[in-house]
Amino acid sequence: MHLSLTLLVIFGVLLAAQEPETRKPQHLEAFKKCLMYCSKHYGECLQATNGMWKSYHANVKNITSIVRRCCLRNEKRANANEKDSFATCVMIRCGAHLYG
Repeated sequence: MHLSLTLLVIFGVLLAAQEPETRKPQHLEAFKKCLMYCSKHYGECLQATNGMWKSYHANVKNITSIVRRCCLRNEKRANANEKDSFATCVMIRCGAHLYG
């Protein structure tokens, strides 16, 4: 009896947890806008690779260097600026702990 009641409660909790959220909390909308801001800046930084992709194998070192700089520069420095890279932007401006 106790087992069937326990299973019924667990099933009910799991079913309720799967119900889709109909509205997004305000903080998630603000976080999304912040990510879009950082993404725009990251995209502008990546424009330095324009024209290199057609000869990828010849330019792989340059492309990799630019992408790393745009994405990760100063990510672990305490005195990093949000404009340094995508990683620093989302950490400082948006409060993200994971990025990439």
